[in-house]
Amino acid sequence: MNCVLFDMVSQVILIMDFIEKMLLGQTTSII
Repeated sequence: MNCVLFDMVSQVILIMDFIEKMLLGQTTSII
């Protein structure tokens, strides 16, 4: 159970990081 939960959390962190990079890339391209 803990392994699955940890895997889900790490996956969410990766997705959040990806979205943050995309947003930062968009803002820098606009500027």
